[in-house]
Amino acid sequence: MPDLSTAREALSNHAPRLVTGNPYPQAAVAAIFHDQPEDARLLFIERARCDGDPWSGDLAFPGGRVEAQDGSVHDTAERETREEIGWSLEEVDRLGRLDDVAGSVLPITVSACVYATRIEQSPTLSAEVVDVFWTPVADLLDPERRTVHTLRRRGAERTFPALDVLGPGCPLLWGVTYRFVCDLMQFFGHDLPT
Repeated sequence: MPDLSTAREALSNHAPRLVTGNPYPQAAVAAIFHDQPEDARLLFIERARCDGDPWSGDLAFPGGRVEAQDGSVHDTAERETREEIGWSLEEVDRLGRLDDVAGSVLPITVSACVYATRIEQSPTLSAEVVDVFWTPVADLLDPERRTVHTLRRRGAERTFPALDVLGPGCPLLWGVTYRFVCDLMQFFGHDLPT
């Protein structure tokens, strides 16, 4: 079973590659682990469906765009987590930061800040979020959950690697969040298809 202690040590020594100088808007997300002795779990949200929202209905980490009052991407990730699911990250461990990711479909640069907690807070969901749930790291590594997401946009069709974490008929984990999950799994010593 994946244990967070291995990833925790690797993250503490990781110097993230930051995307600087591009004209894209900046966003930040919080990748939050529930540090259980037997099996680490990772928190995801399901975004509400909303016309005109490019992330409508997607599975994601809590997060959003950097705002002027945010002093750092950690501030953004923590503020957005409070706003979207009502959780404070003040009493949790900051494990580090992943390499920044530039969107391949939409022009945005996203930073992922990694946290660990042993406390489960009761979520208070904003209108932007319809669900919040923990997924065992072992499930993220299960080859049976690997699939592809097909995106049709402007008459073109593209496929992206994805994970089926919720089952048939439910949204897939794909895109920027999937890329961050791939990075996180490397800290556990595992590679996912990219």
